[in-house]
Amino acid sequence: MTGGIASSTDCFNKHNLKETILVTVDEFSKMSLHGQIILMKNTVWLGNEVIYVALNTKNEIGKLGRQYSTMVYVSKVDRDCISSLKGYDMEAAMQTIFLHLLPDSNVPFFRRYIKEKRKVRKEISELMGWSKEKTKEVLQAIVMGEGKKSYTEELEEEFGIYTERDMFAEKISAKASDNTQVAKYARKRTKEKVKEKNASAKIDFKKMTASQSRTFMFFYWSYYERKIQDAMSPMFINPLPLHDAVYSQCSLPSMEEVEKKIKECTDIDMKLGED
Repeated sequence: MTGGIASSTDCFNKHNLKETILVTVDEFSKMSLHGQIILMKNTVWLGNEVIYVALNTKNEIGKLGRQYSTMVYVSKVDRDCISSLKGYDMEAAMQTIFLHLLPDSNVPFFRRYIKEKRKVRKEISELMGWSKEKTKEVLQAIVMGEGKKSYTEELEEEFGIYTERDMFAEKISAKASDNTQVAKYARKRTKEKVKEKNASAKIDFKKMTASQSRTFMFFYWSYYERKIQDAMSPMFINPLPLHDAVYSQCSLPSMEEVEKKIKECTDIDMKLGED
């Protein structure tokens, strides 16, 4: 077991608390007010100096896309207060998945990002005068379909990020009419997302707008992200899938063995990092 709190995991069975995370009172006191409120709303048991928080995990349709739990709404800074919560996250997940699907793509920035993620982030941080966390947030927003911002032209001129992202979106959008499970899932979720903004909106998957193409791309990618998480999770004790990672409050499996399992189950060479 890693961390002091993990020795209490036998309480899961004792109190019949499933999908629960343990937070010490001391860890709770270090969190922001927002994080504390989220945890308090989902607290199901108060033990000896330990708070048991229900994850209340919800799945996308058919368990094909992302999973959303209580911890999604807790910031990374607050999650880091929970010393026993450790895990592995996917390194450059979106880029790796799309290069697996589209191996001949001319995307030098994304290929470099996969190999030198931290170095590239540092270059962008220095160029833009951003913090490490700000740089990470912006890059995530870009690959997930963010529109034009004040910094778009400078990043595009220096790195070509938007051109490469839109190239992926265009190639993935060409698969929108396919009869595959992933295409059906991405179509359904894209329709729902578009109608959230405009209930009367219609979408032609053969002639999507740039915004619709990026939305479709996100759900197409997250389908494979979920496949990878599903390969990872059985190797963890009391796994907590979150974004593009899997966490646990118990001892972690070998990272190399988890990467091998991902390759075996999905054929994707996904590199993992400790988080």
